[in-house]
Amino acid sequence: MKITCAQQELARALTIVGHAFPRRSTLPVLANVHVATDGELLQVSASNGEGVSIVYRLAATIEVHGSIALPAKLLTDYIGSLQANPVSLALQEDTYVCHISCGRSSADINGMDPSQFPLMPALDDEQEPIVLEATELKEIIEQVAFAATQDTSRPIFTGVYLTAKSGQLTCVAADSFRLAVRNLPIAEHLSEALLIPARVMEQLARILPKAGTVEMCITPRRNLVRFHTPSLDFFAPLLKGTYANYQAVLPKVWRTRAVMERQALAAAVKEVEPFARDGSNLVRVTLRGQETQEGEPGTVTLQATAEELGTNVSVIPATISGDDQQEICLNTRYLADVLAVLDMPEIALEVVSPLRPIEITPALASTQYHYVMMPLSTRASDTTQSTPRLQ
Repeated sequence: MKITCAQQELARALTIVGHAFPRRSTLPVLANVHVATDGELLQVSASNGEGVSIVYRLAATIEVHGSIALPAKLLTDYIGSLQANPVSLALQEDTYVCHISCGRSSADINGMDPSQFPLMPALDDEQEPIVLEATELKEIIEQVAFAATQDTSRPIFTGVYLTAKSGQLTCVAADSFRLAVRNLPIAEHLSEALLIPARVMEQLARILPKAGTVEMCITPRRNLVRFHTPSLDFFAPLLKGTYANYQAVLPKVWRTRAVMERQALAAAVKEVEPFARDGSNLVRVTLRGQETQEGEPGTVTLQATAEELGTNVSVIPATISGDDQQEICLNTRYLADVLAVLDMPEIALEVVSPLRPIEITPALASTQYHYVMMPLSTRASDTTQSTPRLQ
């Protein structure tokens, strides 16, 4: 193998496939990246041995075709330290030693037999992929995956649940006390539901291109899903199991609806968080519309108390429809999480009663997004969730 490519592009490729490097592995070859020619392109691959594999393709001048497995951390650090000049990689004849030169710098790195590196999963050419805009897929992952649990004792809830039927892609993530759902119109149909680890989906979101389309399809063995762009292949493992009936948790009606500026609510949550941290992250939310004087706007009041230390009260204006609501006790971290991933100017807080699940949605229905939170107990001495958990 003898090739030349841009230092910046090779460094970027190594950074991207680095998301698949295993933290620990009993297979020495997985501590390497697979570097190989592929037609007129250079292909860099990595795998964690647990289903996540990443392939990145970049332009290169290829004089001699070939492949090599090179130590991942050493190669990544070395290429990243070089100046922005063309980089040449050449295998020494009959060895696994790769000579790398860039400007005045050069190095010889001992590699491994590339045949030991795991093969990339086979693909089903007859399967029709689902095509998504990269920016939309990234947004969907960011708005949903954070709600999945990190508790591995409930593996189903560590995943993002995807279905695609009736012209709509639905992405869902939940733990025992919150639920995030995002819908997106699409043209294709997915023959079966997918359950993908949330942490893997978050890795995908970080490396998706800023423009273009992404093709999503299941591999023939039905154990992996591939996300494909012209420069990237991302293989993710599928979890097994039956997902909870999340639709039963989505509120069907509301008695009170408060519409407010998202940034104003986010600022209020940030103000009460230091006090809520000393009180099991509990914030008491009050919605007032009918009790305000005529001509005055409604208000949303957030109050958090740090026992024996102090109390914070933040009030923001809102348009209130329906009955007033007193002391809805919520988890401040759950509130802060969702406000951090929404980018619309106004959001709506919909409530049935202080003991029923509350819902946060965009004020305008153009984005089909639902975030449901289970309230905490209204008793100051009991900060456990009082409503049924998602099962």
